[in-house]
Amino acid sequence: MNLHAIRLLLTGVWFGLAGYCFWVGPQNGPFGPSAGWLAMALGLYNLFRWQASRTMTLPPPPPHRRRRDHDRPPTEYHPEFDFTKDGNAECHSNRTANN
Repeated sequence: MNLHAIRLLLTGVWFGLAGYCFWVGPQNGPFGPSAGWLAMALGLYNLFRWQASRTMTLPPPPPHRRRRDHDRPPTEYHPEFDFTKDGNAECHSNRTANN
């Protein structure tokens, strides 16, 4: 269970306890209306915390955009920009020999 569900569950527990305390009253149990008011206050507190945590969550990510033509890699081959090949070894040896 995540934190949102726990807060909502505790809200229901506190409201249920408050209803029980108000229904039973002081004549049939150890709990009286003052315990009912306390449970009602705790239920409202958890309800507000649950609502506030729902509004603080991140918005959903934007939808995936389609690739445009200028985002695609070029189709023509330029050997001077291809750094994956081993053809740069001779350039490196020429550079070190001149220094």
